[in-house]
Amino acid sequence: MKAQLLIKGHIGKPEMDFFSLFEDEPLEAFTEVDMAVFLAANKNATELEITIESGGGFVEEGFNIYNMLLDSGKQVTTIAKQADSIASVIFLAGSIRKVYASAEPVIHFPFIENLFVERATSEELDQINKAIKQLESQIVNVYVNRTGAEASYLEAIMQKNAPITAQQFKALGFATEIIETSEKVMHLPALAYIKALNLNNNKNTMKTEDVKSWFAKIENMIAAIGKKVKNLNVPLKDGTIAFISTEQEEAAVGDAVFSDEAMTVPAADGSYETESGQIIEVAGGVILSILPAVMTEDLEALKTENANLKAELDALKSSTAEAENKVVELTATVENFNKAKASSDKKFTDIKKELEDFKALVLDSSDNRQVVVSKAAEGLAERRKLRSLLPS
Repeated sequence: MKAQLLIKGHIGKPEMDFFSLFEDEPLEAFTEVDMAVFLAANKNATELEITIESGGGFVEEGFNIYNMLLDSGKQVTTIAKQADSIASVIFLAGSIRKVYASAEPVIHFPFIENLFVERATSEELDQINKAIKQLESQIVNVYVNRTGAEASYLEAIMQKNAPITAQQFKALGFATEIIETSEKVMHLPALAYIKALNLNNNKNTMKTEDVKSWFAKIENMIAAIGKKVKNLNVPLKDGTIAFISTEQEEAAVGDAVFSDEAMTVPAADGSYETESGQIIEVAGGVILSILPAVMTEDLEALKTENANLKAELDALKSSTAEAENKVVELTATVENFNKAKASSDKKFTDIKKELEDFKALVLDSSDNRQVVVSKAAEGLAERRKLRSLLPS
């Protein structure tokens, strides 16, 4: 049995969302309580189909909803008409994840939105910084674990804080399939709030400075929403063209890259060399890094130098091998010489001994002394005796 649910609007109670100030009625919102009620009412369901149409909201509440779905023990299918910011984390709770072709997902780092904060101590600011850093890591870890994408790729896109296409969303591993449709979805700005600390005791008291600051922030946000995206056609060295969607005058890290002019097919992962010599590294359909042309020239020089050094090293290894062979040959020659010398020394010693014995024999016979005859002397005497017996 399949149970269906629509998560629409702000994630969590939207009291911190300044857009609610412009509405006659409260904005649509979905809270963790709503999810708990839905799960309790559908205990017997074996499958959950969750459609999401949200620009985000409170990070903590989004994670609670995500964990509820993971812990439900049911097969979860998520469908994104809009799943921006913390809503993208809820979207990742599905084992099957479908995204509308018209969707323009936004993933970014969380932030504090408090339009009326005038003063804060350094300790309070440190607490906010630690909270944001912790949640940043938590979001990136979920993205990496559920999509399989590299953290560095994801962080580059999150830093950009700009919409990507449904195709890129799928290429990065967020979605498992795309729903082709002509339906147009109204996109609200992507929001990832952290529940603000109570930095002011009089939160309901507004001063003139507060109002000015408040409207200035609204103007900046409206200006950011109204930014026009520029499409760049960048000629590549191989004769093809990279189609880049950017808000800058030139391509930048985090920009989307496409292989077709209609900008519907994300560029394949890899390195692209422009006609000017730049090297653009692309992963998941977005620019991960750009290596300036001057650096590519240096790189080629380093490659040449490296090749030369390698050739010299190979020659040195060859020369060393030859020297080692010669050492082996010389060692063998020395060993043979030493053996021959040892044999020659022994023969010389024997001859010297025989001469000494002969000399002693001659001297002893001349003065008729009794001496101990050596074996050499005995041999000499025996030979003389044999000669005397021979016929003359």
